[in-house]
Amino acid sequence: MFNKIYEEIKEFIKNNLKGLLFLGIILFLCFYKLPYVIYTPGGSINLNERTTVEGENSISGNYYMNYVSVRKANVPLVLLSLFVPNWDIYNEEDLTNLDYNTLFKIEQIDLKNSIYYASLNAYKKAGKLISVSSQKSYITLVSEESKTNLKVLDEIVSIDGNKFTKLTEFQEYVKSLNFDDKVTFIVKENGKEVEKYAYVINLDGEKKVGIAIVTEYEFESKPKLEMKTKSSEAGSSGGLMLTLDIYDKLTKEDLSHGKKVMGTGTIDEDGNVGAIGGVKYKMLGAQKDGADIFFVPKENYDEAKKVYKKNNLSFDLVMVETFEDAINYLNNL
Repeated sequence: MFNKIYEEIKEFIKNNLKGLLFLGIILFLCFYKLPYVIYTPGGSINLNERTTVEGENSISGNYYMNYVSVRKANVPLVLLSLFVPNWDIYNEEDLTNLDYNTLFKIEQIDLKNSIYYASLNAYKKAGKLISVSSQKSYITLVSEESKTNLKVLDEIVSIDGNKFTKLTEFQEYVKSLNFDDKVTFIVKENGKEVEKYAYVINLDGEKKVGIAIVTEYEFESKPKLEMKTKSSEAGSSGGLMLTLDIYDKLTKEDLSHGKKVMGTGTIDEDGNVGAIGGVKYKMLGAQKDGADIFFVPKENYDEAKKVYKKNNLSFDLVMVETFEDAINYLNNL
């Protein structure tokens, strides 16, 4: 019986060898990942479906944060990008000098950081209570000029025995040291606490250690806020729009005026709106999804105007530098 099955399989392979080889090549080309990513026009996330504030006020419109669609490149997608408008290929390492998985983990930390800063600004502006319950700080960048054995994604436990609660506190501490002073870090690496170091160096005439730190916050608020995210989502560029959505639900003003309010931009603890990447792809996604208004950071505005004109976009393009700028614009609708 087994001999018969074996002979039948062998005969099948012999009669269909060319087709099987062709199928194997197609599968290889489809699943073999290249060291490139492809940026394409993204979409919009309706924040009304993601955020819930206890006892929230109803609003007539909706706030959306826009995103870039990023695909890991394979051969068919690279070929397709040569013909599809606004599909652009980027070398993975040229973008960040980090591999895709490490970058994604960093951007997940950025997302949590952004949710806290958005909530902080919205609750403070609305006169509501918010407080930090716990926080973790991570190394997210190690410059080539640094003299250190720290690695990206090391979780910081202490720095020279200190536990800084703000990045500015750490920066001031470094300024108080001398060039070539050694700074001792206790970090968690693969779940274990280890001692590492970084020396104070001269970067553009300033005392620095050549690393970037991002803090991930857990917080409590009153009224209670619930924020839903997906495991595939990351990044801080939705900070401004999330702030607007939460704030509008905390107040009785109904700033949205029934509009589809979309946009992009990071938010910091002082309400400043920061630059983002991929503004072209976010704007094209907003147009596709019927935006009435699109907020863009000041640093991205020149690029945004060119994209707006080139693609004949129809929403109102609004430059903002702060959370207050966005509120003032909506108040004047």
